[in-house]
Amino acid sequence: MFPADKRVPSRWSPQGTFFVTAADHNMVEEFDISPGEKYLVTYSKPKPRDPNGLWLKIFDTKKFNLLGNAPLLLDDVIDISWSPTQAVLAILLKASGKQPVKVVLLQFPNNVKLAEKDLTAILGDCKMHWQSNGDYLAVNTCGGFEFFRIKEEGIPTDSLKVDKKILAFAWEPSGHRFAVIYGDEPNLSVSFYSMKTPGKVTELTTLSNRQADALFWSPKGNRIVLAGLKEGNLEFFDVDQLAQISPVANVVANQVAWNQSGKYVATVFTSPQEKIDSDCHSEPDDPRESLTIWSSDGKRLFVHQCQFPIIQLDW
Repeated sequence: MFPADKRVPSRWSPQGTFFVTAADHNMVEEFDISPGEKYLVTYSKPKPRDPNGLWLKIFDTKKFNLLGNAPLLLDDVIDISWSPTQAVLAILLKASGKQPVKVVLLQFPNNVKLAEKDLTAILGDCKMHWQSNGDYLAVNTCGGFEFFRIKEEGIPTDSLKVDKKILAFAWEPSGHRFAVIYGDEPNLSVSFYSMKTPGKVTELTTLSNRQADALFWSPKGNRIVLAGLKEGNLEFFDVDQLAQISPVANVVANQVAWNQSGKYVATVFTSPQEKIDSDCHSEPDDPRESLTIWSSDGKRLFVHQCQFPIIQLDW
């Protein structure tokens, strides 16, 4: 089983130095590039009849030599994810016994196992979430999360219990806080936590009865938009003060994007290219074809009505 986001035949490296294309030789089926562009990883099945086994070959990108002179054989791979800042690879595996999931952290180029832990998790719901500086790794478990403190000695772990269905999780960019949406609709809750205290996950506050299904942190980390995209609601929240800034209703959007300064937020409703190609009909003043710019305080600053459906939004 290969991670879905790795199933791309060709793409740019994270910093744009390389453009990599998968060739048909050497049984390479998938590949990935480390965030620092020091390593290229290729994935391939060791045997055609072995659907679960997975060869990992790690190459340095200076001379493209195979590290360790031999591939790494892993069984029952669920997902693989690089640290955003270090040559550390987090691997999610199916385990045996009462703990059905295992997390393994490997450091390259020497293939050193930094940590390994069995977890209780539902395979389909188990995901890994790296904090943007690579300080922490969160893993969904049955009824909560397991946190790995990557840069602390011994990589200690902390557990957080969440006794309701988890809808969304998001780290504060370059920070120690994170937000979680959980519960059963329409009675959803949003909780904020901090990893600042060693050995403890501290709850900062919980917001009840929220119509939110997505989380969008400011790049500066001090504010967040709690978005109820299904219902058309936005809530601008100050995480430093733990206070609501502004609620906004009747928003027609399925994408929310902060600019890098953290001063502005854009909302649009995007449509797939395939849908536009099959139906190019456009209605005058259709709210699904407008771009709205908001301040970080939730004030509507600008609305531009487009003449055609919107395909993509990016700052």
